[in-house]
Amino acid sequence: MIRGALEINGLVKRKGYVEAMIEAASLSYDGRVHSNFKIGPVTWRLASDDPNVQQLSTEVKEMFVAPEGWTFVKHDVTGLEVCGLADQSGDRKLLGRILEGMDLHTAHMCGFMGWDYNSFERDEGGKPIMPSPFHKKCRLAFKTCFFGSGYGSGEAKLGDILRDEFHNAGVVREDVLKILEARKLSAKGDI
Repeated sequence: MIRGALEINGLVKRKGYVEAMIEAASLSYDGRVHSNFKIGPVTWRLASDDPNVQQLSTEVKEMFVAPEGWTFVKHDVTGLEVCGLADQSGDRKLLGRILEGMDLHTAHMCGFMGWDYNSFERDEGGKPIMPSPFHKKCRLAFKTCFFGSGYGSGEAKLGDILRDEFHNAGVVREDVLKILEARKLSAKGDI
């Protein structure tokens, strides 16, 4: 029963997206969908509206066809917010990590923990592979803090976010203590 309800909900969502695309195309001057894209002045988040084409499911995206002789081009704006933050803050270390193509959350984690970023094995795309659940939890914590602080979260909000993230990831108090202990050991050069 629940699975059926979830499937119906998914179909209703897709139907809504398809209807919005049809309406946008019917109202445009050339029968095509034209969305508005904006970059937030504070958060540097890319958003689209009228219609929102960023939230389309793969099934709906596959319904779009490029005109003959044309090709769809996909742009990945992952990290746009971070690039904006680095540019606005003038943080040379952050700018350097971006220009080097580093995985920023892993780089921040390594910098704080005193670990060598280049010691991690890489996947086919060159992204560092976390060698243990402990490393994954550390990376998640740094990712959460980085984005939370970039969006203006204070200490109390970051604490709430981290508590929830750690709880959802199965992290317990002992794991947080391990992170702090590892930091102390790496500062001494024992790791």
